[in-house]
Amino acid sequence: MEKVLVAYVTMWKSTEKMVQQLVETLENEGIDTPVYNLVTADVGDIAKDLVDSRGIVLGTPTVLNKMHPFAVYATHLVKVLNPPAKYAVALTSYGWGRGALSHASELLGPTGLEIVGALEINGPPTSEDLETIQNIGKTLAEKIKNT
Repeated sequence: MEKVLVAYVTMWKSTEKMVQQLVETLENEGIDTPVYNLVTADVGDIAKDLVDSRGIVLGTPTVLNKMHPFAVYATHLVKVLNPPAKYAVALTSYGWGRGALSHASELLGPTGLEIVGALEINGPPTSEDLETIQNIGKTLAEKIKNT
């Protein structure tokens, strides 16, 4: 199945806007995209969708130069469940200081996932950022379809 699990947390809606653009792009490419807001999502539902997802998208704001704690929890879930996913995308936003993207790479590195795209932006996404996200989504969709 051509499926990408999307898990995100947002504080000021910037990360959510990034995730929405990626989901729209993936869906336009025919990819099934269950989306979970980590603030309200049930861990059992996330686990259920992880077991047959070929890709994972993680969206997180930066909190104290790291990923939001809910995003950290999600990466640990991926590590524990070791799903068959081969590809990942990380979308992060920050206000005062960077750090979430490098933290995501550090935690996801041992999983063996190929990072297909990553974007770290300051504040809300610009039209150029959204175009970059569209391109990341198309690249991810192509990898999923050709694997």
